[in-house]
Amino acid sequence: MSYDGVLAVIPARKNSKRFPGKNTARFNGVPLVQNTVRIAKEAGIEKILVTTNDVNVITIAVSEEINYLNRPEDLCTDDARMEAVVENAINYAAYALEGPHWTFNTVCLLQVTSPLLYGMSLQIALDKYFDTQATSLTAVNHHYDPCGAFYIVDRERFMKNKSFYQDSGGLYILPAEQCIDVDYRHNLEIANMVNAGRVA
Repeated sequence: MSYDGVLAVIPARKNSKRFPGKNTARFNGVPLVQNTVRIAKEAGIEKILVTTNDVNVITIAVSEEINYLNRPEDLCTDDARMEAVVENAINYAAYALEGPHWTFNTVCLLQVTSPLLYGMSLQIALDKYFDTQATSLTAVNHHYDPCGAFYIVDRERFMKNKSFYQDSGGLYILPAEQCIDVDYRHNLEIANMVNAGRVA
C-alpha cells in the first residue's frame, strides 16, 4: 500500500529534564531521533518532518535527507501540549512545504522514546488504519494503555478538534518489548539490552 498521503511528525526538543540529551543518546549505535527516522522510512513513509529546537537534531535530519522545522520556543517548554506541537508541524508542512510532494491527509506522530518499535509493526498499523477506514489509531500495550509509540490520525479531524483520539478511532496492540518507553537513562540501557537479545 502507498503511504504518499501520510506525514510522519517526529518531535525532538532539547533540554529534557529527566534525561538530558535524550534525543541524541545512542540506541543500537545511532541517536534515538535517527533511529525513529529510520523506523518511519522502514515502514515506507516518505514525508518525514522532525520538529526541534536542537541544532544537533537538525544535523541528524540533514544527514538523513529529511525536512526539519525550527520549533518556536513557546512550544519547547515542559508545559507545551503535544497537540499544539503537531498542529504547528502540520501547518508548516501544509503552507511552507506543500506541493505535489507534500500533500497529505493522514498524520503519524512518532516518539523517539519508543526505540524498539519495528518498522513492520508501524506498516501493519498503517494498513489497518486505511483498511478499516478508521479516523485515528493509537498504539497501546496489552493493558490497553497508550504506550506513546505512535498515533495515526486524520489530518482534517485533528485540525478540527486538536485530538489524537477520534470517533471511529481504533487501537493497535504492540508486543510488550516494543512498548518500552525511554524517559530516563536507565530505560535506554534496558532498551539496548532488549534489542541486543532480540537480534542475537
